[in-house]
Amino acid sequence: MKVTIRDVATKCGVSVATVSRVINKSDQVTAETKDKVLKVIDELGFIPNTNARGLSTRSTNTVGIIVPNVSNPFFGELIQGAERAASESGYQIIILNSGYNREKTLKDIMVLQSRDVDGIIMSTADIDEKTLDYLHDNQIPFVLMGPVQYRYPVNYVSVDNMEGARMAVQHLVDHGHERIAYCTEKHDNYLNQLRYEGYLKALTSNGIGTDQKMYFENDVEKNVDRMLDGKGERPTAIFAFNDNLALSYMEALERKGVRIPEDMAVVGFDNIKFASYYAIQLTTIDNRQEEFGREGFQILMEIIKNDGKKTQQIITKPQLIVRRSCGAK
Repeated sequence: MKVTIRDVATKCGVSVATVSRVINKSDQVTAETKDKVLKVIDELGFIPNTNARGLSTRSTNTVGIIVPNVSNPFFGELIQGAERAASESGYQIIILNSGYNREKTLKDIMVLQSRDVDGIIMSTADIDEKTLDYLHDNQIPFVLMGPVQYRYPVNYVSVDNMEGARMAVQHLVDHGHERIAYCTEKHDNYLNQLRYEGYLKALTSNGIGTDQKMYFENDVEKNVDRMLDGKGERPTAIFAFNDNLALSYMEALERKGVRIPEDMAVVGFDNIKFASYYAIQLTTIDNRQEEFGREGFQILMEIIKNDGKKTQQIITKPQLIVRRSCGAK
């Protein structure tokens, strides 16, 4: 059976990251620990995989970007920002589409390793602790687009999602709405948790009770049928997790004869370019995704040049963009 880096770490009683640092001749390991690890490597006959030593020690002036859906305008604009910053610095970009598949995300990271990219920019939309462990253990320079909860410091760029959601819902409350639906795609990620908490915060601060019947996830068509089935008080407004989803609800509602904003107000999140089109006029929270891409690339360059010694977590302030879909003139 092939000996792995985890076998070495287990026998030494140290972390995989420590073994990796010894292999990569890092000065962050004590002489005693280094001798111990090297002795176990020799005893077990462990042969380090060059791909497991983080990324190439020589610069290739190439950066990888992994996003879950390149057809989503949000990620398209994010890529555009990173690409422009990369071009100005003489870098090339390799773009991979993970398709919201966490196993594929991990495989995509390995593909980028094999291409010797200097670092990776990733969305947090389909990342989990297993993926973060791999990035950390292999000392891969990376920056996340969006917030994340992790036991080690992580570099990321994000907007204040909780505050942005609170602002969006508060705006609907100010327009007289109390039955406000929260519509999302996936409930099991940290980003959704933050936006849902912002939604709840706006309701409770205005003395509006929370109702689980106002929580809708996944299937838009079925959710619209539920909203309009007449079995209970239907929502008068929708706060959608993102603009793409908001546009899907607007389309589905209008097919059912529901007028927006006269019969149902809608607010999204992200401020993608489509949201500003005259026929749509979606009220939303500006996420400044192109700026995110640019800042993410710049942070990645600093990580690469400074050997990842400084952690940066940039959280920008959200801005409410008021348009017709919420009932405003």
